[in-house]
Amino acid sequence: MIPSLDFSRAKQWESTLNNYVGDLMGMPVDQINTRQVANCLIPVWQSKQETAARVRQRVERILSACIALEERSGPNPAMLKDNLDHILGKQIRVVRHHAAVPVEDAPEAFAKLWAKRESGIGAQGAIIIALTSLRSGELRHMQWSDVEGNTITIPAKRMKARRIHRIPVAPILADLLGHLTRWEHSALILPSASGSAMSDMTISKAMKNAGLGQYTPHGWRSTFSDWAHGEGWNHRWVEDALAHTIGSDVERAYRRRDYLEQRRDLMQSWCDYLTAGIDVSEFK
Repeated sequence: MIPSLDFSRAKQWESTLNNYVGDLMGMPVDQINTRQVANCLIPVWQSKQETAARVRQRVERILSACIALEERSGPNPAMLKDNLDHILGKQIRVVRHHAAVPVEDAPEAFAKLWAKRESGIGAQGAIIIALTSLRSGELRHMQWSDVEGNTITIPAKRMKARRIHRIPVAPILADLLGHLTRWEHSALILPSASGSAMSDMTISKAMKNAGLGQYTPHGWRSTFSDWAHGEGWNHRWVEDALAHTIGSDVERAYRRRDYLEQRRDLMQSWCDYLTAGIDVSEFK
């Protein structure tokens, strides 16, 4: 029989093994074959891909240990390459896009967020994400030292592409930043009560409280991209605004500019579009 597991995750392993390969649990390990392992995994191989892959790996590790202990001979029936892959096939990855506010609804959605700007750091973070097209993690870890004049410069170590990212600061963003409290216990622009970075859920919850729960903070990036390309803005400027990595390694090596000055007009136009439904003078 498959031996019990004596380590910290034993209960988790035992639970998943019982749930998904329960038919193997009472069998002598030297009688388990590839077809039997496959029959257990087929029902969940596509519908629960991560779970199925994890279970297969666990069965493989257990049977590998049994082979090492000479409780059965090889090859391992739970191996994927040149074995189970011929029966299970390749898992088809389904890309799930972040739910984004439709371009035509963006001003109304932004107005809802703006109305909640005094409710806490979650709403303020969502507003800044909408205005800058930053990723949530980049915003949540942004520091006051990143802001200098009319430009925000985020160090490469905090960017997904590991490249410095400069962001034009439109007047409305400058006004918002100017109204934020600077806490002595944290260098972050929007710290949690403990001084550490707030969680991504804090921003998501703020969007839900503003009546935008069907959308994600990350979706604002897609909304911006759709609007900018629809308005005919230069593709490279838009991609640089999103801090996307474009072109080959050679092309990027020769293209050193990030079009910061050109992007000032782009981001100002975007902010003008977002704020069309609110009276920004009330904020000053």
